[in-house]
Amino acid sequence: MAAEEGDGVSLQKQNAWRCQKYLDWVKTQPSCVSGIEPCGDAHHMKGHGMGGSVKAPDWASIPLTREEHAAIHLGWQTWEGVHGSQWEHVAKTLGRAIQEGIITIKGMK
Repeated sequence: MAAEEGDGVSLQKQNAWRCQKYLDWVKTQPSCVSGIEPCGDAHHMKGHGMGGSVKAPDWASIPLTREEHAAIHLGWQTWEGVHGSQWEHVAKTLGRAIQEGIITIKGMK
């Protein structure tokens, strides 16, 4: 069934992808806010149909320092107003993971 406009399709209803190796790699990356490396924390995206009572999938994680991670949990909307969309940071993190060969696609070199 296709989603209708305004349905607010929730991604958290899908089976959540879990990969500790990926999270460990995210924690070694520079913070997407301050550039501090290693950042130390992998933040699972909140809002946008993610998070809530069910943790977002591991692919929806971004590198943050412990302090930055605490700040986003005080209010993700406010945080995004200052630092940009979590989706943008997730896309950049996934792109870096693909470029570095952390995430690979079967059949592609």
